[in-house]
Order: sequence, then C-alpha cells, then structure tokens
Amino acid sequence: MKDWWQITFPKGRQNLIITDANGYTVQIAYAEKGTGKPLFLLHSLGSWSYNSRHIIEPLSQFFRVVCFDAKGYEFSEKPLSRREENGHQVIELERIIPALCD
Repeated sequence: MKDWWQITFPKGRQNLIITDANGYTVQIAYAEKGTGKPLFLLHSLGSWSYNSRHIIEPLSQFFRVVCFDAKGYEFSEKPLSRREENGHQVIELERIIPALCD
C-alpha cells in the first residue's frame, strides 16, 4: 500500500542530511512536486508535513513545492535527549533551503 508521500509526490519521500543548530548531523524527510521557483511549506509545532496535503497539488501548478518534516517531527530524525535552544528551527531551515536549491 502506498503512503501519502508516494501518492502525493513523484519521487515519494526523500531524505536529506544536514547539520543541526547544535552541530549534529540529522536526517530530514522531505518531498517535492512541480517546477519553477521553490516554495517551502512549513508546519507548525505539534504538526507535520501531512497537514499540507490539500494545498500541494494546486501550488505545484505554479511552484516547485518543497514539503518537509522539521527535525523531531514525524519522519525526520528525533534528537536524542538533547536540549534545543530557541530558534534552532530557523537555523536548520537556513541549512535545508540551500541544500535543496541553487
């Protein structure tokens, strides 16, 4: 049975390795659909990429939609009892964007 990543995205779920805000390597789950300028969909705290499922198709008609699970959420790697500093998500997003875009 196909999961929502396989149904929604041509390549299904993919993985990206980045260095997190604490200097550790972590695996980030992501997928993309469409062409054109990149549009990153961010989920809120307590949520995950699946919540964007209804807007991916319409947006992909105009953009390269990149959807990912932030570190510690659903399919991305969870930190092992490390304390996270405020703002770590911004630093990690700053590393995800250039890893996936020119």
